[in-house]
Amino acid sequence: MKYFWLVCAGMADEPLEVLDGRTPLEVAKTPFMDSLAKKAMLANASWLDASLPASEEVAGLSMLGYEPREFYTGLAPLEAAGTGFSQNDAQVVFRCDFVTLSDGELSDHTAGKISAKEAQVLVMELNRGLADFKAKIVPIDGYKNFLVIENPKKTAELDDLETTSPARVHGQQISKWPLKGKAAELLQEITAFTRTALENHDVNRVRIDLGENPASQVWLWGQGRRPKLQSFQQKNSIQGAFFAERLAWRGLGQASSLRAMKKWEEGEFADFNLLESSIKFSETSKDFKAKIRRIEEFDAHVVGKLVSYLDKKKSPARVVVTSDVVHSTLQGANTHGHTPLLAWGEGFASSGAESFSEKSCGLSGRFLSPGHTFLAQFLKG
Repeated sequence: MKYFWLVCAGMADEPLEVLDGRTPLEVAKTPFMDSLAKKAMLANASWLDASLPASEEVAGLSMLGYEPREFYTGLAPLEAAGTGFSQNDAQVVFRCDFVTLSDGELSDHTAGKISAKEAQVLVMELNRGLADFKAKIVPIDGYKNFLVIENPKKTAELDDLETTSPARVHGQQISKWPLKGKAAELLQEITAFTRTALENHDVNRVRIDLGENPASQVWLWGQGRRPKLQSFQQKNSIQGAFFAERLAWRGLGQASSLRAMKKWEEGEFADFNLLESSIKFSETSKDFKAKIRRIEEFDAHVVGKLVSYLDKKKSPARVVVTSDVVHSTLQGANTHGHTPLLAWGEGFASSGAESFSEKSCGLSGRFLSPGHTFLAQFLKG
């Protein structure tokens, strides 16, 4: 028996007036998901916990069978793991994003989508002074970076800080979003240092001359200690592999010791196979047409490809198709809602639906909560 778990990140949504009260998933042409749905168990799944962020990495932990309240340490540690960074127990890792300020307002949370080449020059400059804070920046791509602080005396205080994503602060006065916690002063000092160091940097001078937004300072958020997960194989007595597009999902795969696939195709498959396919929020955050296109691409190129493989193999298999979070097109943000799920294959009885959507899954009357317990059921038998 092989097991396949397909995640279309951000696929679930709320009904939209512009779509006559339907969701993008209801409107999208999804023949392969609909075909599976006719023979599958449908349900609404609760991958999130109300006490934690409505985020992909929290949902991912739940899908892989880990209780999020016990194992979630933050976004940055998982994304860092996804890049191959090896975090030790004395380190706290923050997301460290270049942002643009204007009269005290966070006017651009991507610093004009600064290039990786420019960002690396700025990182090199900042790291010269950050050593005094027992900190260093590890570049990722453009405005996205990590800040690693290794200060054993401050580890617990840094981990307990209350921070906020810059995307949430965009367009607002940063004074309304102060850091909260015992180590807030240290981070304020680091932030002030970066603001001074970047103010007249040559990279920013050139960007301003070209009419581009400068990198005014770094914004620190999403921090946490190294995630400590029992390996997927030890926990479930089955070998697993993953293919993921987003850093946090790659980090989840690494942290749970799943094998990384080079490609999503036959020859790479293990007994359990996780695929995460991302709907790019930069494109689809409030663009329902783009979201519909991405759902249709997922159906054709991911679900359709797997259906073809299973038809050819004709061997026992189970398949889950789901969304990690509900991404509201109206709000341009994730919400703590239930996501549609289908479970197809040996042992799962049909719910009698004609299609796969939030509505059809809701009509099934089946709710999977808490979500982290469902993986064991999926792998049973």
